[in-house]
Amino acid sequence: MEKASKANCDLCTLCANPFVPSECHKGALIAAIAEAPGLSEVNIGRPLVGQAGQELDFIIAKVGSKRDKINFLNACDCRPMEGKANRTPTESEIDCCRARLEYELLQLKPLVIVCLGVSPYYSLFGKKPRKFTDVVGTEAEWKGIRVLITNHPAKILHEGGHGSALGKITKDAIENAMDKAVKLTTDRQLILIDDVPKDAALADDAPYTMLEELKRRCHSWFGNRTAVECKSCTLRFYCYRS
Repeated sequence: MEKASKANCDLCTLCANPFVPSECHKGALIAAIAEAPGLSEVNIGRPLVGQAGQELDFIIAKVGSKRDKINFLNACDCRPMEGKANRTPTESEIDCCRARLEYELLQLKPLVIVCLGVSPYYSLFGKKPRKFTDVVGTEAEWKGIRVLITNHPAKILHEGGHGSALGKITKDAIENAMDKAVKLTTDRQLILIDDVPKDAALADDAPYTMLEELKRRCHSWFGNRTAVECKSCTLRFYCYRS
């Protein structure tokens, strides 16, 4: 299997290491970005399928969603190792994979990104916060896309699992972020801005659902989490939850 395009693999110290491609699902409006693959991910060939991934699967199910509703990506596609053990990727290794991650996100066009830990935070924003705990539970924006910042699910395991007080706090933080992401991307509709006054009640039978209707009508649409505009016909649509 060839490595992902757009990555600067020749400059990366992980170049000879096993790699795992992103797991993308047609129509998924959420992108969850983790750190890097571990041994389980290398063996199976999919991101977030080890113990940490199982913790995340449990959370996804609890908030009423499924894996096939989410795209899974990593800050680094290749496995960072210290001997035979996993390790955190360095900033230079993340830098080498940043263009690949950016390209994939721009192709996927998610409505919301869930940033799982400090490595994807650094990949998205090019810097690390002084204390990552200070940004957990906050939001940011990346190229017009809403970003929900939370912990990596491996932190639940490092803190003793669900049974420990710290493990539960971490699990709850991730669950809050995933729940918000699901709500932001569920039962959305599109209606023409010009047809509805700003203070008007939104009808239950609004004529357009999700982005698919706009894609069908127009071939040059673009947008962010709140509005979508067509460059060709100047139609403006407003996204909202029904």
